[in-house]
Amino acid sequence: MKSIKFFFSILSTILFYNCDEGLNLIENQRIENIYLFDIGNKGSSDDLCLTFTNEKKGQISIYRIMLIPEEKINEFSATKAFLLASESYTESPITSNKNNVVYFKNQLDTEGDLVVPNKNYIAKIMMLGENFNQLSILSSNTASLTNQAPLTGFYEGTLRTNMTENGSFLSPGNEQILTLLGNIKQQEDLNKYLGSFEFAVPNNGWGNSFSLKSGSLRFRYSDNIISALEGSSFLNNYMVSYTNCLEECLENCIGSFSGQLTNGIQLKIIGEGCDVGLFELTLFRSIELEVDEN
Repeated sequence: MKSIKFFFSILSTILFYNCDEGLNLIENQRIENIYLFDIGNKGSSDDLCLTFTNEKKGQISIYRIMLIPEEKINEFSATKAFLLASESYTESPITSNKNNVVYFKNQLDTEGDLVVPNKNYIAKIMMLGENFNQLSILSSNTASLTNQAPLTGFYEGTLRTNMTENGSFLSPGNEQILTLLGNIKQQEDLNKYLGSFEFAVPNNGWGNSFSLKSGSLRFRYSDNIISALEGSSFLNNYMVSYTNCLEECLENCIGSFSGQLTNGIQLKIIGEGCDVGLFELTLFRSIELEVDEN
């Protein structure tokens, strides 16, 4: 009997040696920016969406994502994560993308219970590989199921344009890339949304200062259609110039804007039908960062 116990003791050591959260944490950590969102109204784990980034995939072969009740997060360990029943995690394969999006379907929490409204959850990720198993050091934000529209929330993204302030288009390869931050809010009509974003154009000089070209961008979005798009600063001229294009555009001189929801967190708005103008806005749902003013 003692020999059997000794055997299982050795086996457990082998299985969990690489799962030890105290082993080479900084060196092995590969997961960043773990964000958990409620994107639906079903009142179950089907409503939840997890996003995270990973540039250093190393020996990882698959991700295992778990939903932990907030009150249990301090008790949760790599060993418990490794031993969870399959109903309590979702596996996501390794891809070439830096940004990863994971949806849950009928997943139980790490206690084996249903994911329910009015209860807080935190997500963590187990990285599994042939010779590498580690629980992510970082945890997601705390999220709970609420009656929330799919697009509502804080977004960050980039706008790529070749429009200059004087109303002319730059040559290909010389476009501007602006960073935008803002919100998409649901309107009284449950299928319509209003987006409002701020951007800043960096100066050509030293430092992180911004020029007077900084401004805002607003749009209405419904059923993959942009019903209104307006901007301040040089974008104000861009909207007019793009939709009418310019005289040098000989074949197709009417541009328009269209939107596409590519998945639960990414919205693309692009310019179409103008041979000269360029407009490409890509937004990712994110978490508004708290600024420490001290």
